[in-house]
Amino acid sequence: MKLVILSVGMPRAAWAFEGCSQYEKRVEKLLPLTWETVPEARGVKNVEAVRKKEEERILQRITERDYPVLLDEAGICRSSRDFSIWLYESLQSVPGRLLLVVGGAHGV
Repeated sequence: MKLVILSVGMPRAAWAFEGCSQYEKRVEKLLPLTWETVPEARGVKNVEAVRKKEEERILQRITERDYPVLLDEAGICRSSRDFSIWLYESLQSVPGRLLLVVGGAHGV
C-alpha cells in the first residue's frame, strides 16, 4: 500500500509548491507517500510533440503492478469525502503502487 504522485515537473509558483508540501506532510502521517517527477519537455515547439514526449516519460515510470490514475480536469469530480473513500478502497485493492498522475501544461 503506497501512494505515489507522479507529475510532469514540479509546481513553479511558491504558493503551489507550499500547498503541495503541506498536503504531503499531512498524508505521510497516515500512509507512505512519495512524489516523483519526470522532466518537462523543453525545446519542443509543437504542443503535440511536447505531450507525446512527456507521455513517454510517464509511461517509463509505470510498472506492471502499478495502478495509474490520471488526474484530469475532464475526469470524475469528487468531493473531498468521496475522494477519501475512493482512495482508501483503492489502496486496499491495489497490489502495487497507486499512482496519481499529473500531466504537464498541455495535458497527457
